Amino acid sequence: DPEADPEASPSLELPRDPDEEDEPTEEEPGSTGHASHSWWFVRRDGAVGGPYKDGEMRQKYNAGLVHDTTDVRCVPYEGHPTVEEQAAEVFAPLQELCTAAGPPFMEIAR
Repeated sequence: DPEADPEASPSLELPRDPDEEDEPTEEEPGSTGHASHSWWFVRRDGAVGGPYKDGEMRQKYNAGLVHDTTDVRCVPYEGHPTVEEQAAEVFAPLQELCTAAGPPFMEIAR
């Protein structure tokens, strides 16, 4: 598990966990028109994980891999930033983006 490996060197570009790539993303029928987001988060070993879609982040949150205090970055999906652009951005704790309903990626578009 790369998130649990304290010896892993921090990197801005990580391959996705092969187990995660095969997991289906939860999507609600009729969710067209929903603004999708790209999410990144700082893993426990200091490396940056992402980009992930809303449904993927929802799965990580439900699995306990992302918490309210996890530093995250959320951007409306307009393509992926370069590694250099990503390095210049500031990450913030997920709780700063939460509402009473929880993290934004927990809301399923209707």
